[in-house]
Amino acid sequence: MAKRKQQNLEIERQLKHRQFVFRIVAIAIAAIIVVATAIGIWTVQDRRWIMRYDGGRVATGDFRVIFERQFENEPAARSAAMTSLQGIVLMIDRAEQHGFQLTAEERAEHDEAERIGREELRQQEGFSRYAYISVERTVDLFHTGPVFERLMNYYVPTYTIDEELFTEIWEEHEANDFHDFWDIQTIFLFLESEDEILEAYALIDTMPFEDLIRQFDVWVDDETVIEPMGLTPDHEIGHGGLLNALRQMMLDPEDEEFLLAMQEGESSHIINVRNMDTFEMNYLIVHVVSRDDDVDLNEIENTLRDALTEIGRRETFHEMVLEWVEEANFRINQRGYDTV
Repeated sequence: MAKRKQQNLEIERQLKHRQFVFRIVAIAIAAIIVVATAIGIWTVQDRRWIMRYDGGRVATGDFRVIFERQFENEPAARSAAMTSLQGIVLMIDRAEQHGFQLTAEERAEHDEAERIGREELRQQEGFSRYAYISVERTVDLFHTGPVFERLMNYYVPTYTIDEELFTEIWEEHEANDFHDFWDIQTIFLFLESEDEILEAYALIDTMPFEDLIRQFDVWVDDETVIEPMGLTPDHEIGHGGLLNALRQMMLDPEDEEFLLAMQEGESSHIINVRNMDTFEMNYLIVHVVSRDDDVDLNEIENTLRDALTEIGRRETFHEMVLEWVEEANFRINQRGYDTV
């Protein structure tokens, strides 16, 4: 009897031991599952952030949309895309500090423009390319014009240009680009077919030039308003005007000289230019609607001065933003960076 009792006790002890072992194993397995799940969640969450700075975080989606939309996913531009994003993020922060964010009206306008642009792209491509980032955040990153201007006005309200350098620029501009001060308004017929341009040229003296355009230009109908285009930049500083566009299409210097000499009401001969995409010959006839060579040089000089002052302000503010980037102590999250 005693022996059986002893056997029962041993069996009970072994059962308890096994239960204890099973419990330990179960706990260990559960712990492994919890840790693995936590690591998986942390990995996914961690990849959502591209970088941290001064207690703040920047989403990987921000970098992805900047890299894709502004730099066309060009591998060589990854560093530039990162610097661009950092500058934008810091400008957003500064704007919030000073109360320079988009107004409610501006926000509504830019949100709507972004939604329309996305919908047009979705219809073209058949899918939502930017579904990974909200409209509102995209507006923060790309519709920065008003915010940029307010920050620049705050940090760089004035700029003093180098007067000696300005004098050199003005004298060279006045001597070599004097025709840029003229106001020569033109309309023109632009065709790809040599036969059609010859047919149109034969009819120049038989009808108003606008009617000639309506007859031969398939993109212009009876309801289309034909707006004149300045031959030169129309007193503006920088690029612009029909002449500049034609220069890029390999306009012959003799034809350029002829166009600048045309008077109001005159039509040109057939001018040959190159389509720079296909390098095929294209043709146009230019008609001068109005011409004004009477310019106020003092006004033009002041316009140039204002333009150079504005350029100086923008360059100064740009350098300031780059300094903010250097001082912000950004720390790139390689795990998030590698997902883009």
